[in-house]
Parts: sequence; structure tokens; C-alpha cells
Amino acid sequence: MHKFAVSILCVAALGGCSSQDAKFSTSPAALEDCGAATLSSAVVVNWDASRTKEKGVKIWVSNAQKPSRSGIWGADQNGTLWMGGGLVGSATTGQWMRPGTNLTLTDDSGDDTLAKITIPSLPCKKSAG
Repeated sequence: MHKFAVSILCVAALGGCSSQDAKFSTSPAALEDCGAATLSSAVVVNWDASRTKEKGVKIWVSNAQKPSRSGIWGADQNGTLWMGGGLVGSATTGQWMRPGTNLTLTDDSGDDTLAKITIPSLPCKKSAG
């Protein structure tokens, strides 16, 4: 059975989420949104699913506004697989993260969502020129 009750969508400036079973966060917690001039950034992704009964986790990336989540009934429902790893870890993305990017932490099979993050946006800081 899917752990939809554990699934959490984190928005606003929280930059991370946690449930009874998993903690999931990014640093920085939000990225600057300057419209078409928005630069892609690297972020550090941290996770701790040690309180779950899983053996490992996968992290998926999607830029879709509302990525679908249908478990074993859909193909690549979480987005693009970024990485897999142990129950506790930290990794730095490449320079491809933007405001609104969705990260999904799943069990090793990709069937059960443990936590989700949507990278929030910060107001654009225009440089004084």
C-alpha cells in the first residue's frame, strides 16, 4: 500500500519537509526568481529516511507544475531519476535547479513517496548599476 499519508508537499520558504518517517530539505531553501533572466543554481539536498523500513531511497526531479503520482500504475510518474542512495545522505545538484523545481524522495523501488519539496522562489534582487 502506498504511503500517501506520509507524502508532504513543501512550499513557501520552508525549503524542506519532514514526516514521521522522512526528513527532506535543500540549501539554499529558496532560489531567486528573475523571470527570463533567472539563472540556474546548484543546491545541496539532504535526506534522512532512517526511521522508515526501507533499504534505500531515490530522488526524482520534475519541472512540471503538478507532477503526477500514481505509484506502480504509471511510468516515470515522479519525473526524472536524479539519484539513489542510502537512507541518510546529502548531495549537491548541478547548476540546473530553478524556482518551482520539484524533488520527490521515494523508497528504493520508486513506488512509495516519502517526502516532496517544491523549490520556492525569492524576489529578484536587481543589482544597482
